[in-house]
Amino acid sequence: FPTYYVFFDVNTAPWNDLKVRQAWSHSIDRDTLKSSVLGPSGDPAYSFLAPGFPASDSESFKDIQNYDPEKAKALLEEAGYPNGDGFPKQTLML
Repeated sequence: FPTYYVFFDVNTAPWNDLKVRQAWSHSIDRDTLKSSVLGPSGDPAYSFLAPGFPASDSESFKDIQNYDPEKAKALLEEAGYPNGDGFPKQTLML
């Protein structure tokens, strides 16, 4: 039951802005990641616990984290980064 996830330092800009975190969540196409990276194994997860794991509750979070690029773009604009302009460069470490 491995789960791959991204987390942020919510005390540091720009991640201290809820709208930025929401925009990030709506920008991830979990189905495409699953099919192009994981292949036939795995299921998209919407919570820390993988689907099928005891006490997993992915369905409750699916609607608030669904892939919606237009919503992500609007949220990022509301956070002060229209079209991503001015958003600081980020480094993803795996």
